[in-house]
Amino acid sequence: MKGFFKSFLILMIFNVFITSYASAESITKVISDEKAGGYHYSITAKNRTLTWEIGDKKSESVIEENKDNERELESFRTAVQEIKNQQIELIIYVIYLVIIIIFTQLTYKKVKENKKNIIGIGLLFANYAIYKSFVAFMYLQDAFDEAKFYYAVLT
Repeated sequence: MKGFFKSFLILMIFNVFITSYASAESITKVISDEKAGGYHYSITAKNRTLTWEIGDKKSESVIEENKDNERELESFRTAVQEIKNQQIELIIYVIYLVIIIIFTQLTYKKVKENKKNIIGIGLLFANYAIYKSFVAFMYLQDAFDEAKFYYAVLT
């Protein structure tokens, strides 16, 4: 009787191991997914093969990663992430500029003396926000150009 239970237990453990291994091999996992500026990508893994779904506003392509296209796919992924980062940075600096303008106006109305100093300080902060917004905009344009280039290379 003891031998039967040991054999039954071993068979159950073996069955669980085989079932979990077989199901693990056929599972498709989404590794990464990103959308920004009209471009998007999704990376899925199945049976140790990476499949990329990339697209822009007009079309979409499905590409299996290999040694020939690995660098271009990574560059496309980096460009899409950079688009997202630069969009966020641009929004932050534009909001910062609006806050500076509002704060300067409110302070200008409340202060009776040294109004020129308030304007000067407000202009300094506003110039910084304008400069950083311009830089973010330029980097955003570069990221769009890179994404467009690598999407054209890949499709």
